[in-house]
Amino acid sequence: MVDEETVVVRDYPIDEPAIIVHGGAFSKGVDIGDWGEKASAVAEKAARRGYQILSEKKNPLEAVVEAVKVLEDTCWLNAGRGSILDASGKISMDAGLMRGWDLQFASIANVSYPLHPIELAYRILQKTGTLILAGHQADIMAALEKLEPHPGPCPRAYERWRKVLEQRKKSKLAKPYNQLYPLGDTVGAVATDGNRYAAAVSTGGILFKVPGRVGDSPLPGAGFYADSHGAVVATGIGETIARFLLSYRILRSIPNNVKKVLVEFTGLMGPSTAGVIFVGKEVSGYAYNGGGMPWALCTGNSCLKGWR
Repeated sequence: MVDEETVVVRDYPIDEPAIIVHGGAFSKGVDIGDWGEKASAVAEKAARRGYQILSEKKNPLEAVVEAVKVLEDTCWLNAGRGSILDASGKISMDAGLMRGWDLQFASIANVSYPLHPIELAYRILQKTGTLILAGHQADIMAALEKLEPHPGPCPRAYERWRKVLEQRKKSKLAKPYNQLYPLGDTVGAVATDGNRYAAAVSTGGILFKVPGRVGDSPLPGAGFYADSHGAVVATGIGETIARFLLSYRILRSIPNNVKKVLVEFTGLMGPSTAGVIFVGKEVSGYAYNGGGMPWALCTGNSCLKGWR
């Protein structure tokens, strides 16, 4: 049985247009210092940028792309500039986005060239019929599109990788993912103009992952999903999220059964494994089964933020 207090769900009535973003869930019982406050401040900045685009252009997809680019452009979050490192000490990133009004999506996986992976996914959606582009060929397209190149890992990301490397050398037993890297792992945004919905997600993956590993973020239904009813993006341990198709199930549960779905997920996969943000008819919110998740919501004339 799952203690239902493990699962936290918050939802808010929205005045369209609306956008909500997150900076990645973190594990319960972990001392995060001032990370939650700093990450929620970045989330608010991203939500305000996305809401500006949403108000001006009336396009939810462009809004979530611009919001995620803000989230990718900081060393405090694990996406884009702040991406953590795989077991070989290199950056490899995933991203995806989806238009709910025609079910069109595009994803990139295991890329290292672009500073803003979500921008590459957006170009793929705009210019090709490809759904998922991975690895070296995706990096070639990013270069051909003259996207801004990644400057290399942040000192903060490198230091975390170095510490885990030392821990693993001392112990023959590998720790679970959520103990290796207890802070947020994926960033994302969902938005609506009142009639249409869109979702976008970006990540540097899991710290010390096997090189070439692809998580849930580029997989529709797992890391993200949008249709005519709403939009969802997920964060957490990608292997559990993908097996459960968490984003699709959460979307189908809006607004009344989000907690029921996440309780079921937690019963199968354990606590501190996932968080989601969602938007649907007249409601937007977030949910998680760990310690918390930095988030920000802009709708009507106000913006809210938090990390619990």
